Amino acid sequence: GRATGNCVEVGMKRLTKHECDEIGTAAHRRHPTACPRCEGGLRIQRSQRMSGNGGMPLDIRCNACGVHGSYDPPGGGAPFTGVEQLRIWESHRDHGDALCPHDQAFIGFERSPGIPASKWHGWCPICGSSVHEA
Repeated sequence: GRATGNCVEVGMKRLTKHECDEIGTAAHRRHPTACPRCEGGLRIQRSQRMSGNGGMPLDIRCNACGVHGSYDPPGGGAPFTGVEQLRIWESHRDHGDALCPHDQAFIGFERSPGIPASKWHGWCPICGSSVHEA
């Protein structure tokens, strides 16, 4: 396909891996994102695909020109050190969120069911490193 104005003709409707990596990383860091082809707004949502590496894949589509792609995070992050875990839990307790010390993505937190009380579990959507409440 060849470029026509701000958008591209059919045939170039897929984002490149590089474009998907930039958009996915920015989204997981809660940075503003826009379509790299036409600067339109993007719909970014958690993919139904499993990553297998602990990260959170994303499906990406431009609301304006329709270009689309998928972000598959690298995963394989090193386990958090004891000091990193402590800082993550302190930030979660004090601010309601925390950044991954490896890649600055916002860590996702959820309660895991347990008896007698549920415990918090956190994971990085980019590197897949995780932390469990003691």
